[in-house]
Parts: sequence; C-alpha cells; structure tokens
Amino acid sequence: MTQRGAGVAEGVAFAPAPAEGVFGRPGPTVAAAGSPIAHKGMLVAAKVLALSTVDLLQNRQLLKEAISDLQERMKDRKYTTLIPKDQKARKSIR
Repeated sequence: MTQRGAGVAEGVAFAPAPAEGVFGRPGPTVAAAGSPIAHKGMLVAAKVLALSTVDLLQNRQLLKEAISDLQERMKDRKYTTLIPKDQKARKSIR
C-alpha cells in the first residue's frame, strides 16, 4: 500500500480532523464535517482506501505481506468487542 497524499500517513487513511477549537461539540462538529474541505478530505481518504484495496487484490504477495504485518502487530494484543454479549441487533433503524 504505497499511496501517499492528503489524509495518508504511513499508508493509513484517516478522516479529516475537526476544525480548530471544535473538540467534538455536536453543533460545530456537524457544521465542520459538512464543510467543503471536510468533504474533499473524505473523498481523498475514500480514494486512498479504494486504491489500496485494488493494490491488495491485484498483488497476492502484497496481500500476504499485509496479513503477516497485521498478525505481527496483533500478536500481543487481544481483540475485545465493546458490544455487550447480550446485545441484540436492532430490527429497524427507526
């Protein structure tokens, strides 16, 4: 995964950060997320993820290396879901 550009650091895509001084407050966060620059940042992140997926699907050796890297990074970590065991899936959104 060799893509580099806005929203990419060390091959990892991320969403644009909120505007300076916003710090997760609902109103300003929503306003900042809907801004043209946030939209552009999300498009760049989506393109990086999509092209990285294409790279992995077209290059079996790269996929094997990515899987090996993930396994190495996760060897001393255990995945724990934050969803309670007795949590039922919602039957509808509303």
